[in-house]
Amino acid sequence: MSLSPQVWRLPSISRERSNEISTLVERVLKEKFPEIDTVISRTGRAEIATDPMGVQISDTYLMLAPRETSRYKSKEALVEAIDRAMKENVAGTIFSYYQPIKLRVS
Repeated sequence: MSLSPQVWRLPSISRERSNEISTLVERVLKEKFPEIDTVISRTGRAEIATDPMGVQISDTYLMLAPRETSRYKSKEALVEAIDRAMKENVAGTIFSYYQPIKLRVS
């Protein structure tokens, strides 16, 4: 099972600061959620790509442990807990949550 939060920052953010925030997001997720096996972030995309994205946006991919090992009864409950943790630990950032394939299609 997997989940893809998208991390949004102010458009004026530097690439370096954007990467620092992504690293913080990854660290908070790994420390607070044993349900997450792997966290990978991708920040921005080339302007010549078919889907250009500035450095103010990161796609984060979460590979989750088997559902039966989770403290949460549903994926929605896990997303709510993740969102609370992000709001408490990562100021000035907005999060949206998708399934990986839906994120790519959107």
